[in-house]
Amino acid sequence: MVYGALAVAGSDLAADTEFEVVVTSSDTAGNTVESKTTSTHVVDTTAPDSLVISLNTDSGSSANDNLTNDGSYTITGIESGATLEYFVDGEWITTAPTTTEGVNTVTVRQVDSAGNTSESSTLEFTLDTVAEVAGETVSMNEDSAEPIVINILANDESGAVLVLERCLF
Repeated sequence: MVYGALAVAGSDLAADTEFEVVVTSSDTAGNTVESKTTSTHVVDTTAPDSLVISLNTDSGSSANDNLTNDGSYTITGIESGATLEYFVDGEWITTAPTTTEGVNTVTVRQVDSAGNTSESSTLEFTLDTVAEVAGETVSMNEDSAEPIVINILANDESGAVLVLERCLF
């Protein structure tokens, strides 16, 4: 019994191609059988599109200041079968980074099933989950005959402002 091999030059596989394969075999009695088939070969050398990454909630003073009290984000444009990679500590990994209080930078790309890599996309935002209360020092002149008015302003996370006013005589 003799086994054959099919050799195709690498340059023939550099583009989408359809091959016709012909196999001829014969036995010791001289009987010959010929089989034909076609094989379609598709080469994917196209990088996937860049991803879009955005905050789920931009809770700052404007809708696009990238200040949030919720560090979650959404990535769109993921190609079917692609793997997401995040740039963390100087290397690409497949585990999404955990967001922390303060400035965060999330850089992500996708690698499709053929191994093609997209350009990276980056989202920079500030995560602020701590409500701040601004204090003000008030000094009084006790010798004054005028009433003293003290205004206290406090902001909560919703942006509401509370004004307390106290008059002292």
